[in-house]
Amino acid sequence: MRKVILGVLLILVAGPLTAQDPGLPVRESLRRQVLERFMQNFIQQAGLADEERAQFQETSQRHFRERAQQDQHRRQLVRALDEQMRPGVAANPDSVSALLESLVVLGEEMAAAVRAQQEEYATFLTPVQRGLFVIHYERFQRQVQSVQRRQIPRRGNRPGGG
Repeated sequence: MRKVILGVLLILVAGPLTAQDPGLPVRESLRRQVLERFMQNFIQQAGLADEERAQFQETSQRHFRERAQQDQHRRQLVRALDEQMRPGVAANPDSVSALLESLVVLGEEMAAAVRAQQEEYATFLTPVQRGLFVIHYERFQRQVQSVQRRQIPRRGNRPGGG
């Protein structure tokens, strides 16, 4: 089972490697499938009733979409900062300062979103179920990040990289 999940994750995270790929709909479909399997696994382990399950699926899907948008924004900011920090090229202090401030503000927004999500989950999940969800989600994120690290070459290893 773990190998199947990792295989699907490999396909899922291959998307960031090519920004304008005609296979995007396929990857999006795979991303949804992986997320759905993750949610079904949590629902089963948490023992959610039908009403809780429906509420959890609706709420978590909305939260996952919001988080994906925040993550995308963060990646854009970090890429822009990375471009400013090219070796041998003077960085624009005003741009670097603005990018750093944007990252701080985004971090604060993400923290506030997590707090609001926990408050929303508390309306239909027990504290133990919420804790289980957090643990499952963190493990899931670590697996995704591990696969990404293995798939995406480091900047220093790219032609022209530093």
